[in-house]
Amino acid sequence: MTAAQTAVASGPDAGQTRGKAAGFVPGFDGLRAIAALLVVVVHVGAASGFTFRSSLGRYTSRGEIGVSVFFLISGFLLYRPFAAAAMAGRDGPKVRSYLVRRALRIVPLYWVALIVTYLFTGWASVHGVSGFLENAFFLQVYSRQWVFHGITQAWSLCIEVTFYLALPVWAAWMRKLDRRRRRPHDPAAVLRRELFALAVLYVASLLFRLWVVASPHGPTQTARSWLPAWSDHFALGMALAVTGTYVSQTGVVPKVLRWIAKPGADLLCWIIAAFMFWLVATQVGLSTDPLAVGGAGTDVAREILYGMFGFFLLLPAVFGTPRTGLVRRLLASRVLSSIGLVSYGIYLWHQLVVRELQAHTSWKVLDAPFLPLFATAVVVVIAVSTVSYVFVERPGIAVGHRWLLRAREREAVHPDHRP
Repeated sequence: MTAAQTAVASGPDAGQTRGKAAGFVPGFDGLRAIAALLVVVVHVGAASGFTFRSSLGRYTSRGEIGVSVFFLISGFLLYRPFAAAAMAGRDGPKVRSYLVRRALRIVPLYWVALIVTYLFTGWASVHGVSGFLENAFFLQVYSRQWVFHGITQAWSLCIEVTFYLALPVWAAWMRKLDRRRRRPHDPAAVLRRELFALAVLYVASLLFRLWVVASPHGPTQTARSWLPAWSDHFALGMALAVTGTYVSQTGVVPKVLRWIAKPGADLLCWIIAAFMFWLVATQVGLSTDPLAVGGAGTDVAREILYGMFGFFLLLPAVFGTPRTGLVRRLLASRVLSSIGLVSYGIYLWHQLVVRELQAHTSWKVLDAPFLPLFATAVVVVIAVSTVSYVFVERPGIAVGHRWLLRAREREAVHPDHRP
């Protein structure tokens, strides 16, 4: 390989570092931090009233774009092991192990946060016992009655959970297509087939969203919060996973990607992402009300631009030599990495923290200074999230790792056993 090819190829799999899990990719904790802070921006902007009274509100209202970044991150990180197996012509991760790890990663802290939310806000926040159960099992997005009860921002977590369940099915289907070809295994053919399927998924998702928004009598008013309406963003992350894995395994860099190895290309990616953000904030006619849908064309334009923002935000972390260039060094910095480590807690706790701050200070709802409220909320929520990470998240992750280790040991002793 040329020097440029080596730089591009050293992305995902070269990101293994001592003391980190095998699937660790430098920069992705930093990306999680950015996504979480963007979500805090949109909610503090609305709660303080800043979004509705300031000309900058068109930007703070678009902080919801952080959700799209989370979806791309999930698409990339979770599909990587399946893509690596497909490229190598072997079976992918065991589904039961994958699902157990996912459940232990997200459910314990979510249930703790839901119970605490109930203790602070009462049954009204979860719509009674039945609403509490709907929320506890990630079903609120399928009912108009409960969709924004409980932890209101958890509608996107419901989509994530559905994606977790759908991903092994997608991977199995793609593997079945590969085996039907009856030809010598060809990573380039796998790449083409995967990218074509993901392109179809991307278009189908946009068409579903267009149908839901354009039809006044669509399937339900909550359908925009279902996985099919957001699969385009997961597809973009999965496409990055497939391409990055192909480059890492074969050393062959598609011509369209070789520019990423050039000095300053990482910064250029973020300039393009910033341009996408500016477009969606100012040029497509979106309301500053984050809950406003708008017309079908406006909504689909938002979806496309949100996806492109996330795509170019992730690109330097997926390709290129880790910790080289301004962007990669920033993403791998201790501050962003530390915030990213507790980003799940930030996402779950921040609305409750903002609510309590406004209830016990002079910062009233729709009448509070944005920057002081935002800074205070970030400090408090990081502290709360760090505590919940140490006492809830990390133990759950450790249980998942121990379960996986025992499953591998059992398989080594009894090869016919398949967990």
